[in-house]
Order: sequence, then C-alpha cells, then structure tokens
Amino acid sequence: LLLRSGIGPADELRGLGIEPVVDLPGVGRNLLDHVMAPVGVIPAPGWSDPSKDPQIQIGLRYTAPGSDDPDDMQIYCTSYVQLEPSLREQMGVPFVFMVFPALVRPRSVGRVRLDPGDPKGPARVELGLMSDPEDLRRLAEGLRHTWELLHTEPLASCCAAVAYPPAQAMAVEQGVMGYVRGACQPIYHPVGTARMGVDGDALA
Repeated sequence: LLLRSGIGPADELRGLGIEPVVDLPGVGRNLLDHVMAPVGVIPAPGWSDPSKDPQIQIGLRYTAPGSDDPDDMQIYCTSYVQLEPSLREQMGVPFVFMVFPALVRPRSVGRVRLDPGDPKGPARVELGLMSDPEDLRRLAEGLRHTWELLHTEPLASCCAAVAYPPAQAMAVEQGVMGYVRGACQPIYHPVGTARMGVDGDALA
C-alpha cells in the first residue's frame, strides 16, 4: 500500500511509473522472520495421541554456542502432525510428532517490492532466509542439538525413529548444512518492512 501510494524509494517508484510522494528508501526493506528446520519423529507406541493430546505443548529457549545474542534459539514441539496419504504409505504411520530448532533472532534480511512487470499485481516477497552465514551456522547447531536431545533419555524412549532428516545427512557437516538450507522455513512472523525509528535512520 505504501509503495503504490508513492511512499518508498523514489528512484525505484519512478521506474515503476509511480510518482513519489515521500522518498523513504526503507519501505519494503528490512524484512525479518524467524526460521526453523523441521525434524519429524515416528513416536513410540503410546507416546502421542491426536485424539486427546494438545498439538503444541512445550518449548525451550537457549543461546546458541558462540552467539552474542542471548536467547537467540528455541526448540519447540508439536505432539502430532497428520501425514498426507503418500507420506503415510512411505513411513507406515498416520502421523509423526515434530521438533523444530528455530532461530528467533535472525540476521538475514529480505524485502517486499512491487513486480516491475505488473506493479498492480501481487507483491514480490523475498524472504532472504539463510543469506547471513551466521544464521546458517546457528540453525545447523540447533539441528545437531535437537538430534542429540532426541537420542538422549528420556526423549529417546518416546521415539521409534527419526523420520527426517536422515541419519546419513546428520553424520557429515555437508549433510547437516544441506538439510538446513533445503528444509528451512519461516515461522510466519514477518516484520520490519515499514519499521519505525529515530530521526537520521534512513531505513525508518
């Protein structure tokens, strides 16, 4: 709405045929969202019951090793996620429970902008997830930590098997990084593209 109203980066707006009203280069920039890497677990018999268990029950927060941001990580759990038919057949179970290492203080930044080919059409949302190497490092560390927790009692007794990521991926650095890059997803808490700030902040 701001961009189409002429409030945003003036040169970019003119290039789209929109007359600038206020030149604010930060409009549409600074898109931030938490990012997670899902771990799917086949529960041991009796440990997960979709007919009575709340779907989301527990979360853990902590600081990533080597991080300067306190409480920059979370691990949370869903008691069950119903699988679509093809996955049910592949895994041999109707549902899994999920554990999500999540980076809650990301450094990666994305943006929202109008489509140059159709400025009145849907906006382009570029999340920019994992564009900062520190985010990749911390989420990969979170995945390793989650894997270790799931193979340590008492959680190990709840798990018949970790369905994904596969054990062979977790055995090597390249596999861990590849899984995080390929499986990471936002938590759908996007903020920042029309941020408030003090005088002198060019992006506010």
